[in-house]
Amino acid sequence: MSVVAEVVPAFSRLIYNISQLPQVTIGAVEGRARGAGNELLVSLDMRFAVKNDTLFGQPEVGSGTIPGGGGSQFLPGLIGRGLAMEYILSANDINAVDAERIGWINKAFDSSAEMYKYIDGITTRFALFPQGGLSAGKTAINRRTTPTLEDLQGDVSLFLERIEDPIVQELTAKGSAGNETSAFELELNLGENILTLYQ
Repeated sequence: MSVVAEVVPAFSRLIYNISQLPQVTIGAVEGRARGAGNELLVSLDMRFAVKNDTLFGQPEVGSGTIPGGGGSQFLPGLIGRGLAMEYILSANDINAVDAERIGWINKAFDSSAEMYKYIDGITTRFALFPQGGLSAGKTAINRRTTPTLEDLQGDVSLFLERIEDPIVQELTAKGSAGNETSAFELELNLGENILTLYQ
């Protein structure tokens, strides 16, 4: 069994388990959250970000695969089917302002200090409330909004199927081959740079 065939199912189970925690989970983003990072983010209960230089995305389809860790399961519940189709199938990035507007994240802030002050305010309120009430509220909301483990495992199967496709292997090799752009620069602006695989 390949490393990918072991890691992807384990990651998917981890994402599911995080979504089912009785505690309230909050993500704070300053920078990029793509692929597995975005899959972790959208599995959390709330998401906040700074506006400056922050991008989100699921770029997998651009390289011939799909989000294998739950991105295609959680994102439609946050932004709707049509927008999830747009962003997942196009492999485009979205900035924090637009992500807030469509519901990908809860709020976008002008500064880190402003974001963390807001998060501290929410968590201070939560600390006053009975844990049982918070957990029960989360469980009730999850019944309607959280994918099942079987849903996530279905995506794992599709992902593992896709990585065996010779086209995907060719694109992966092309992306790994030396090019003018550093790996850091390629990843930093992946939503735009993924098109270089097709040049």
